Amino acid sequence: MWWPIERIPGYLELAAAWADDDDPRLVMIVGSGKAYKLRCPNGHYPRISQVRFLTAGCPHCRGAKTTAQTKSVAELQPELAAQWHPTRNGRYTPENVVWNSERVMWWNSDCCGYEWEESVCGRDGGQRLRCPFCRTILGSLAWHDPGLAAEWSSANPVTAWHVRPHAALSFVPQWICATDPDHVWNAPVGSRSDGAECPTVPAVRQIPCRTRPPRRRGRDVRKCSLWHRDPRRRVHLTSTVDDGHQHRSPGPDGGVHGHEKVDLSHFP
Repeated sequence: MWWPIERIPGYLELAAAWADDDDPRLVMIVGSGKAYKLRCPNGHYPRISQVRFLTAGCPHCRGAKTTAQTKSVAELQPELAAQWHPTRNGRYTPENVVWNSERVMWWNSDCCGYEWEESVCGRDGGQRLRCPFCRTILGSLAWHDPGLAAEWSSANPVTAWHVRPHAALSFVPQWICATDPDHVWNAPVGSRSDGAECPTVPAVRQIPCRTRPPRRRGRDVRKCSLWHRDPRRRVHLTSTVDDGHQHRSPGPDGGVHGHEKVDLSHFP
């Protein structure tokens, strides 16, 4: 952009913003190579060149606008926000601190009560520890999938807070079935995170996709699993015939004879 070679009073915007001790009548708009004190409409007093002030505006206002557009800790790092110390960070909260801030804040571990100081960006780098005392990690299986973590056996050498959902471990974890605690088996954590369930409940696997309930995590037991395990029914789903209905065959105790249609409308 071309700027006229004239002094500050000849440009009304600069004349109105002039707050420097130098006489504006002796300062050229271009060519001085010096930064001067100017006043923006929001009350900031940056020391900046005249041309830079006209083209880019107040640097303080630009910084505030950029901060407003940057995502906060609460928006991008909910796990860190959950560990934000409730009383020792003053006016700073997860909602008004940006996710990559270098500001040192206080943190509180919910697993052991340990408190420590560390920068926000430092929490998201390196080993990404959730607690430096317990050595638990951010992004763990327990954080991402609490229901699956509930099936993590205490016999494993580490807890579900120490492994990530698709980690390559030196051991094959042991799991305890949420449907029947007597079912204990070993399976890689990656396969469980991808949806592998307890292998000792085959009846659930035999339900066609249109009647299979949505996958649930946690201690909620599948309704289909409970229905198949109900001793009053004693039936086994076998196959689908041409009429599109599931049929049942006699159970091991002979409680049901012949093939009869099964009403599946009560399934979710």
